[in-house]
Amino acid sequence: CPRSQSPPQLQVHGSRPRGSVRFQSEKSSESLDSKEEGSEHTRPSLLRAGTALSRHTAASALTHHTVNSQESIMGRVMSRMSLLSTLATTSSNPDDTNDGSVSHTQSLGAAVFKRPSAGLPLRVFLVCFFGTILLSLAGMWLAFELAVYSHITLHSARVIFACVSVGVLVLFAVSALALKTTVFEPLAYLRRMAQDLKTGSCSRNSRPELARRHFHVREVGDLLQNFSSLHQAVFMFTRYVPNTVVNQILRGEEASMRLHVSKRKVTIMFSDIKGFTSISEQLDQDDLLFLLTRYFSVMTRITEAYEGVLAEILGDGMVIFWNTPGSVENHEAKACASALAMQRALSVLNHEFPLLGLPQIYVRIGIHTGKVLTGNMGSEAKMKFGCIGDPMNLAARLEGLCKVYGVSILCSGTTYKSLPADAGFVCRELDLVKVKGKDKATRIYEVINASNADEALGYTQLVWEEALEESLKGLQSSSAVSNNSCMSRHLKSSRDFPTHESVGKLLMKDAPLENARHARIYEDALHAYQQARFSHASEILEDLLKDSPEDAAAALLLERTHKCMGPEALSAFQRRNWTGVFVPNEK
Repeated sequence: CPRSQSPPQLQVHGSRPRGSVRFQSEKSSESLDSKEEGSEHTRPSLLRAGTALSRHTAASALTHHTVNSQESIMGRVMSRMSLLSTLATTSSNPDDTNDGSVSHTQSLGAAVFKRPSAGLPLRVFLVCFFGTILLSLAGMWLAFELAVYSHITLHSARVIFACVSVGVLVLFAVSALALKTTVFEPLAYLRRMAQDLKTGSCSRNSRPELARRHFHVREVGDLLQNFSSLHQAVFMFTRYVPNTVVNQILRGEEASMRLHVSKRKVTIMFSDIKGFTSISEQLDQDDLLFLLTRYFSVMTRITEAYEGVLAEILGDGMVIFWNTPGSVENHEAKACASALAMQRALSVLNHEFPLLGLPQIYVRIGIHTGKVLTGNMGSEAKMKFGCIGDPMNLAARLEGLCKVYGVSILCSGTTYKSLPADAGFVCRELDLVKVKGKDKATRIYEVINASNADEALGYTQLVWEEALEESLKGLQSSSAVSNNSCMSRHLKSSRDFPTHESVGKLLMKDAPLENARHARIYEDALHAYQQARFSHASEILEDLLKDSPEDAAAALLLERTHKCMGPEALSAFQRRNWTGVFVPNEK
């Protein structure tokens, strides 16, 4: 039956031009005509069938032609986009070679994700700008419709269009201003604070007045308040933990957030206030608090200026590290320069304290360089940054030996050998000491002065002068100090004190033995003593004490020399094996 035949099938050739259609059933239609030629009553049915067949064939051809066109267009678009992304990647990385393992889709996706995205203010501005254009076009259309259907004049239509445009522009300006005040400004401030946290440069100057403002957008105001509190909390955290450790945590360094230690060469400083126990018994708590606050404020600024890390405040003492957790060049020289600057600043403070009714204080400092285990130590619940090892013990012992020799700053031979020659450090070899807890003797040196240390280390101005000024400004602006009436009274009186310029002439007088010649004479006596030439050493020391009777180290060496020459004189065997090592009774 002709109606039961399937409709002719179409074949779309991709190689042919668009719109070309080829029928595959032409022979079937010719045979159909020949078979039905003699049948007169079936001719209308055949005509209707042929008409339906033609309509079906045309619709199928149109459908396949449309699908073929869309697929062809999308294929060309995707191929061109892939080609453009490949060219962009090749031009941005001319040295890279393509091994063919990356598909065009991956290259396109990488190019899209690497493209920098526009900021939120720019996006909102673009949306508002195009919205303004659309509203202006809508106003133009409205004016045209009114002119056509309401029979108003062209002038009136222009006025209506102008009014709508002005209203849209005013609305855009008001919206932009409102968004700037309520959204963009707080978000920009949050971005700066987040960048400060990321880089570890957060400070107390975080514009807290902006966080206290009332915002019409409640969520933005809450976010700003909370983030500002977080920013201030991180700053307060840096007052309990070394800044370098906090910065490493903020940068997300894995080692800073777990228990770990590493072996590192570190310079360690221990400092302590002489006779602090008796001082604390003489002063009331407010005066004692002010004395310690003023002292620590100056000393911490000095050590941080020389790239030291204040690890701990032990009552009246301090533990300071150089070259950990971050690397510090010339850390031995910076530690010794910091100790000298601390003593100079202390000389100024000792001229300030008596004017406030406070006693003068004197500080002993011990410095040693050695390899220690440094890092985070503790338990799985609590940990702290620190160093452990024999160099820590020796640095603490050197601080205690300052009392024995009557000096202010002692350093070990390891630290002394690392001092640069161009820094001009003036040191004198004090003794060869065997401290408690060590089998080997340690050569110790007194750090007296440095004629060119700051310039050699790259400092353009005196660090201790700047530390004194900045400390006083910081205390005067501190809310913790302003709430203490005694401390506020002391600070108010300190404004009338002589400046560091007026007492600068006294520093050379107050500093211990800044005469290099005096130091060389003492070293000659020490070497004679260590070589068992006691008579020669005694003569040198007696002449030296005539010029400097306050030299406690020379007096101690002379006393030990006399013991070797008196009734307790050394035997011949003892002289042959004499090393001159001193074993102090005190720690």
